[in-house]
Amino acid sequence: MTPTLSVLLFLGLCLNQRMKAQAEGLPRPFLWAVNGSLVPEGRSVTLRCRGSEEAEVSQLEKKERTHTVIKEVESNEIEDEFSFQSVTVSNAGSYFCIYMHSTSWSEHSAPLQLVVTGR
Repeated sequence: MTPTLSVLLFLGLCLNQRMKAQAEGLPRPFLWAVNGSLVPEGRSVTLRCRGSEEAEVSQLEKKERTHTVIKEVESNEIEDEFSFQSVTVSNAGSYFCIYMHSTSWSEHSAPLQLVVTGR
């Protein structure tokens, strides 16, 4: 078997595994801001992602041009916490969370719009 064929076969198997996990339907996570998503600049905010008890890793992502991984935590809870100690205007935006179980990622949560206001 040629190296190119081996690589294509491997990629096909990975894609098949991901599609199978999505078909099996990992529960979609839910993302919310503990004290609300309207936050005065300089204050702290905690975002919580409720996934699955089977989650091994949770990620918080911010939608910019593409999804950017902001924070990642090893998960051993149904809910994971992502804290920002002193928010600035640059923290404002649309956030999502996802989690991994085995080798599969869940779909993204519904977006959470974080709004940073003046002091």
